[in-house]
Amino acid sequence: MIAPVAIVVWCSALLGLSALVWLIVDGFALRNELPVLKERLPKLEAAAAAAAKVELPPEHEMVEIRDRVARLNSITQTKGLTTLALLAKLETLLPGDAVLVGLHHRAKEGELLLVAQAANAEILSRLLQRLEEDVQLESVVLTRQKEINDDGKVAVQFEIRARVRS
Repeated sequence: MIAPVAIVVWCSALLGLSALVWLIVDGFALRNELPVLKERLPKLEAAAAAAAKVELPPEHEMVEIRDRVARLNSITQTKGLTTLALLAKLETLLPGDAVLVGLHHRAKEGELLLVAQAANAEILSRLLQRLEEDVQLESVVLTRQKEINDDGKVAVQFEIRARVRS
C-alpha cells in the first residue's frame, strides 16, 4: 500500500512538472511575439518623443479653460436621477394596465411631475404607493385626480409630484 506521504510527493512533482511545461510553452509564445514587438517599439518611441514636444498653453489660458469647463459641467449636473434613469424606473413601477401620459422632470431642481392614466383609481393608487415606497423619491404627493372620457371610455388620471433624493 502506498503511503499518504508518497502520494503527496508524487502530486507535488506532477504539479511542478506541469508548471514547468506551461512556462516553456509560454516562453516559446513570447519568443514568437518578439519580432512584432521590436518592430512596434521605434514607432511608439517616436510618438512619445513627438508628444513630449507639444507645448501647453500659458497658465492664464489654462485657468480660463478650467473655468469654462467648470461652468459647462455645472449646467449639465442633475440632482439624483437623470431623465433616462427616471423613465427606466417608472417602467418598472408603472402597473401594466396604466399608461404614462405626461412627464416633466426638472433634473437640476430634482423635481418631477407625472401624469398617469388607467381605467380606475385603484390601479393608479398602486402606482402612487409604489412611488411613495421608492427609496430614490421623496415627498410623493397626488396633486390632482380627474375622470376623463377617452374615446367613449371613462378613465382616471392622476397628476403626481415628487422630489428626487440627491
